[in-house]
Amino acid sequence: MTDQGIIIIGITLLLTFAIIYATPSKSKEQKAIEREQERIKIQQENMLKYAEERRLKNIAIKKEEERVRKLEEARKKQDELIRKSKIVVNNIGKVVSDGTYRLRKNIDKKISQHYLTSFSWLMVTSPEHFVLFTFKNNNELIITKNGDVEKATYEVLGQNQSILITRNDRIEHFNFINLSNDYFFLNKLSTYNVLAFVNQNKYKDDSRDWFFNETEKLKEVLKSNKP
Repeated sequence: MTDQGIIIIGITLLLTFAIIYATPSKSKEQKAIEREQERIKIQQENMLKYAEERRLKNIAIKKEEERVRKLEEARKKQDELIRKSKIVVNNIGKVVSDGTYRLRKNIDKKISQHYLTSFSWLMVTSPEHFVLFTFKNNNELIITKNGDVEKATYEVLGQNQSILITRNDRIEHFNFINLSNDYFFLNKLSTYNVLAFVNQNKYKDDSRDWFFNETEKLKEVLKSNKP
């Protein structure tokens, strides 16, 4: 190696050391400041995360409170409907429409599964139009119209003389009104909707018009006794 080469290498090394020593190193104070800044940054992120969790929790609490409030309102509304319907049924017995048609206040025949399953029942919509209802012991309800069969379910509520009927995932609540062993009426709660049922074996040609007229009279009684 020539003297010139040695000189060049020496100069290169001197420059390298100069650059290294010229680069300022971080002091302990600077490192402490950076650590503190990082700590503060993490703390702020945690506070923001906690605030968001609290916000979501408050939203969930408000939603639950609203759900409970709506359930309570629905329960009160249902209780009021039942109360009004009971008033209607009790008032029915006070009405005499034409001297021969009397609806009894104290109904002797109570609704029961045995009573419903003892016969096949025709739901009469007009003297010539009716639908066959067959109540079964397993709470299944077979509804037959023009040979087409629909399966539904029912539940007898003996505590308040009413019945629940479930059709196509829809549950309807009816008061049970019985005036004879051979026929009864179902009045949908808080409505004038009356379903008239007659023992299939008792529905003769000479009684069809009479029975349909009785049904229409009952509807008028319900309207006139609106609570």
